[in-house]
Amino acid sequence: LGSALFAVVVAAFFRRPVPNRVLAWLALSSFLGIVVADTLWLASLQILGARRMIAIDALKPFVAAAFGYAILGDAVGPLGYVGIVLTSAGVYLVNAEKAGADDD
Repeated sequence: LGSALFAVVVAAFFRRPVPNRVLAWLALSSFLGIVVADTLWLASLQILGARRMIAIDALKPFVAAAFGYAILGDAVGPLGYVGIVLTSAGVYLVNAEKAGADDD
């Protein structure tokens, strides 16, 4: 739905004609990103449980920074890494605290 709305906005406000190839990439990206990825994430949530998925999701900023550098050459500054570490550490601390409360 979001990609369809985006396509409508692009068609309405983009002054040049949009090539079919671009629209095909948009449709493929929407399918892979929304349908496939979300389905796999929800299935893993059922299998692993919420606590484990939160711990895995806390690694996403590190993975995104690594892929951004490897594929796009986009370097994250030192302050960006501090933010990633602090945020991920906070998620882990909350996750560990809830795990300890569940064990009681």
